[in-house]
Amino acid sequence: MIPRTFAPGEVPSTFAPQVTQGETPMTPTGSPWVTPMRNAAPGQLQQDSATEMQAGEAMSRIGNTIGDRVQETMDDAVTKAAETQFLSKALPTLGQYKTTEGINATAQYDPTAQAIAKMRQDARAGLTSPIQQRMFDQVTNEHMLTFGQQMADHENVQRVQYGKDQSKARAENLNTMATLDVPGRNREDSQFSALGAQSDQEMLHYASLNGIAPDSPQAEQLLRQNRTERYRSVVSALLDQHAYSEANDFFEEHKAEMDVKQAEVLGNAVKTAAMQVEGTDWGNRAIQSLQKTKGAGPLSFPIPAGTISTTAGEDGVDIHAAPGTNVIAPANGTVSKVWKDDEKGLSVQVSLPSGYTATLSGLGAVNYKEGQRITAGQVLGLSGQDDNGRAVTHYAMTDSQGGAVGDPRSAVSAPFDPQSFSAPGDEAKAVEYLNQNVADEVLRRVAVNRVESLANHNRQITSQEHAAALKQATDYWFQNKSLAGLPPDVAGQLSPEDLDGFSQQAKAKNDVNLMASWIEHRETQTVDAVKTAYAQGRLSDNGYLSALRDAMAMQGADTGQTDADKVRAVTVDHDQLTNILALNNLPNLAMPKENDQTSKLARVQLEEAVKNEIDVMQQRAGRTLNMQEKAKIMRDMVVDKVYTSTNMFGQPNGDPKPAATATADELRNAQVWIGNEHVKLSDIPPGQSVKAMQDLEGHGLPVTQANIAKWWLTAGRPQ
Repeated sequence: MIPRTFAPGEVPSTFAPQVTQGETPMTPTGSPWVTPMRNAAPGQLQQDSATEMQAGEAMSRIGNTIGDRVQETMDDAVTKAAETQFLSKALPTLGQYKTTEGINATAQYDPTAQAIAKMRQDARAGLTSPIQQRMFDQVTNEHMLTFGQQMADHENVQRVQYGKDQSKARAENLNTMATLDVPGRNREDSQFSALGAQSDQEMLHYASLNGIAPDSPQAEQLLRQNRTERYRSVVSALLDQHAYSEANDFFEEHKAEMDVKQAEVLGNAVKTAAMQVEGTDWGNRAIQSLQKTKGAGPLSFPIPAGTISTTAGEDGVDIHAAPGTNVIAPANGTVSKVWKDDEKGLSVQVSLPSGYTATLSGLGAVNYKEGQRITAGQVLGLSGQDDNGRAVTHYAMTDSQGGAVGDPRSAVSAPFDPQSFSAPGDEAKAVEYLNQNVADEVLRRVAVNRVESLANHNRQITSQEHAAALKQATDYWFQNKSLAGLPPDVAGQLSPEDLDGFSQQAKAKNDVNLMASWIEHRETQTVDAVKTAYAQGRLSDNGYLSALRDAMAMQGADTGQTDADKVRAVTVDHDQLTNILALNNLPNLAMPKENDQTSKLARVQLEEAVKNEIDVMQQRAGRTLNMQEKAKIMRDMVVDKVYTSTNMFGQPNGDPKPAATATADELRNAQVWIGNEHVKLSDIPPGQSVKAMQDLEGHGLPVTQANIAKWWLTAGRPQ
């Protein structure tokens, strides 16, 4: 329990006992008269009185001392309680202030100081004793000095740091704004130059706030880092635009101003990208070498938003656009000349790899210097204005011999279609081109990868297109039981193996039906019947050989000693030949009409010629030809031998006309020239054609329409 203290002279009422009268009244009683005693020893009494007085004074002093100490203890306890009350509120407020950063520390300084002062005043107001108030003031004065020092230190640190942060942020923002003008990176009057210089000044101010002298190595390093970030953004933007040459040129020009380590990393990235694009360019050249074209190559229009007002004359066109409009490079090239023309104003000339040159005049600014490379689509400069305030940019071009191109847009050559590059032979030619023209091994490898990658990509596309065409052809075949009439763009994607597959599908089905019939009627399966069915296209190769062996066995022939020539003897695959004729745009021979006797005869003669050729080739090989080999003979007979043979559609000593380009009337009226003699094929009687074929076979000569016609002419046209 805390002892209660009292003010000097204050005597609690509880310390003075009260006497009260009871319920029964007190009656005074009488007392005897006593005669006063005479003081016989006054000196002793006086001495006793003095002693008692001294004792009372001593007791009074002891009481006062005890009372003062009790009061002091009470004052100290009350003061500390008030101090605790003050600190319990002030310390959290101080701690919260010390978490504020930057400009907030300055803004919150006065409100926080005022709040803490009020907390002190509120705690002091609870003290009623002046002594306690003086004690509280003495103790809290020290706290207030400490709090003030801590707040002042924090505010100063945050204010300085805020200044640093703001200065650095301004430098970064100015860098970002500067890189928005990448096209003007080479001009001293551009936003890139002006804002970049301001950014560097802000970085020096940042250095001074950190106590770094502007001319110190530390300040120089800060400038290098700032410029590195600015230049890195430019290089990245150019790489994103595939302007690898410009990126490399810019890096080489500014790498001395950059941080050494970061410049090395950036330089490697630029060189890698440049190597990649240069290798890709070489790969594209190798592919382009497979198909030569004339002209300047693909061109971009210098001012897409502009309009052409004049195209007359032999010196280019005028393009109208608002002053300050971007003027882009029409193609990849090198800025070969920048000058001020007396008539046309600021001009720039770009030399193109094709030998052509493009010239743009009447510009307000040029972003490139002479000798710098430029990529198609990059901002070459800005459109200017004439004396009347109109913007007219003149666009002219000269060819590789220096001749003027009237309208530069007419210089565009047909670009090479990479979709047509997929054949292994073309791929080998392109690689050989690179081996001969690219000395650097790494660069050559990149270029070869480009060629191989594109070839593989195109082959995948071709494979996908072939699969789609094969599906469409399959659906068509199931509906029509023939490929005649299949759309040319679909038919052109089918391979010989595809065509043979359709033919074998039909024959396999016929094999089953025919074999079932022969099993039911064994007597009908004769050797002649099997050969006739095969000649009619009703049996596949395998079905023919199997049925022929069975027929020969039933007739008592020794199947082990079967005549190899008889087994190998084959006729034309009727369906397959029909498909080949249809795909070579010969519908009248593929499916002759009932009243077209000429086409029917030509078809019979063709089938006989193909049969003879297959038989000859099998005898030479000593084996049965496979489906692909037979298909090749058919194609050769259709395309290379019969219908492109000696001057079939031409004149004496003239060029033959391929049947694929002949009309139906031309086919019916076709004539073969032998020297100065000629004969129309439809004029040869069928019987004489058969006789001619027998004679040719007897002499081991190819049975072709040209040879039949020659036989007819040299035999004197027998009647």
